[in-house]
Amino acid sequence: MDYFLDTNVELGYVFCTDPWNTPAVTVFDSNDKLHYSRNVDKEFRKNFAKFLKEQKHFFYRISDELEYLGLKNVNYNTFESIGLSVDLIYDFAVNKKESFLKKLWDIANKNKKDNIKVKNLVRDIRIFARNFEKFIFDRKINFEKKVVMCLKRVKKYSKIFKRLAALGIHEEDIDIVLDAHDLACRESLFLNFVTSDNDVYRLSSKVMELNINEFLHLKNILNRN
Repeated sequence: MDYFLDTNVELGYVFCTDPWNTPAVTVFDSNDKLHYSRNVDKEFRKNFAKFLKEQKHFFYRISDELEYLGLKNVNYNTFESIGLSVDLIYDFAVNKKESFLKKLWDIANKNKKDNIKVKNLVRDIRIFARNFEKFIFDRKINFEKKVVMCLKRVKKYSKIFKRLAALGIHEEDIDIVLDAHDLACRESLFLNFVTSDNDVYRLSSKVMELNINEFLHLKNILNRN
């Protein structure tokens, strides 16, 4: 089976703290043939440096806040409450914060205890933060080695573009959907499109002219395996 991966799938795979990391890794680790396009790569690169910087900032803000509060021990609920209340210089969505905090807790709480010593938690967070950038770049390289970039699309598919735009899908997302459509047409592929974008998932399938077998949402991937 052939799968075309939207930008959010690549981001979900590369960033282990991403809310969509688990299903994105499931897709990546499959034996299926995976594809993406120059428009996906362009959007990924636009977000990559920002995501890396904001997440590294989050690491240190949490560890600093834990030290400042002077607690000896902390359970997950308290840890999550502290993390969600931390002021950041970046616009960090709540679901991203929650996923991020759960990942940090699991890393520090290898023995699955209800409470952790704060000094140990801070130490483990800072160790993880120091190794985080290398881990992310290694994941990025893995993605680029395995996933095949399709040829640059020449056709504009103006009628399909207008139909997708009329449904309210953003122009950048339309270009990526059309890249997948073009790939399926040129190579006669039975192609599925994987995304975590609700609008792309919900609305694109209404356009019957698209040569996409199925639009799949990452939230449903684990149920298919």
